Amino acid sequence: MHGHYEHEANASTSNPLVFARGPGMGHEFVMGGNWDGALLGHAADTLNAQIADFGVHTQELSARLLSPKWSYGLPANLAGGTPGLNSGMVQIQTVAAALVPEMQVRAMPAGALSRPAKDGQEDHNTMAMASVRHLDENLDRLGIVQAVLALMAAQGVDLIEEKMAGLSLGEGVRSFHDAVRAHIEPLHDDRYLTPDLVEMTELVRGGELMDRAAPPGR
Repeated sequence: MHGHYEHEANASTSNPLVFARGPGMGHEFVMGGNWDGALLGHAADTLNAQIADFGVHTQELSARLLSPKWSYGLPANLAGGTPGLNSGMVQIQTVAAALVPEMQVRAMPAGALSRPAKDGQEDHNTMAMASVRHLDENLDRLGIVQAVLALMAAQGVDLIEEKMAGLSLGEGVRSFHDAVRAHIEPLHDDRYLTPDLVEMTELVRGGELMDRAAPPGR
């Protein structure tokens, strides 16, 4: 699929085509009728819907870590200090909760919005560029939503350590947690968490966490 998508992205699916004539000679515009980028647009719309759905599940997992009813007794809001005197990670989770509706709105398939334009001259607008822009924007949002979950999960591992005495974490989880803690300190009393979330987002996007958590040989 990736190779096919790359092939189509470099094909003549734009109208007009623009060719450089050479230094100081400007450009030539050729109206070749290569107007239909629907394949790219529909593929981007499909992937975007899947990403938005994944964002919903990711956000919900982080939300459940806030509540002792869902988290099997972790401190409310994952507060590292005294619960009630500390807000813990409730505001970090709010970031994910706010981003997911934005993802859902942008997951509307832009390819379904095609309509004629220019007195019928443009008889089919694929809206593929809008589809790709929405996909790109949602990938950025998903990285932050994933970072919220990773940050909160690492905090949860630290807070449950005493109750887990004598029980070891799985190899992948331990490696993942160690990678997080190599960059970000656990939360004790409340502190300004934006730098932590920015750092975690970079870790998620950089792939280090997935490489550390992957089983040997993969």
